[in-house]
Amino acid sequence: MTPENVRTRKFEQVCAECRSQLAALVPEAGPLGHEAAAWLDNWPVLWASLTADEMKTLLAHIFTAIYVNDAGITEVELRTSFIGLIGDD
Repeated sequence: MTPENVRTRKFEQVCAECRSQLAALVPEAGPLGHEAAAWLDNWPVLWASLTADEMKTLLAHIFTAIYVNDAGITEVELRTSFIGLIGDD
């Protein structure tokens, strides 16, 4: 086996090991999660600071559907990732 073949084979082994380790990683809450929680604790101030487009985008990320009639909002469907954060009913 040539030295180049040995290097290529070693490279492929390291790549496979890295992919395996990457696949096994579990996301964890870090400092950004705490930062987001602080914003959520002050929701009225955050909401008031958004533009109409930002509000629409944020709502689209939180809800899969918002049902409205003449009386107002009748029902909402949260995206799965927000159910534990906002509620589940």
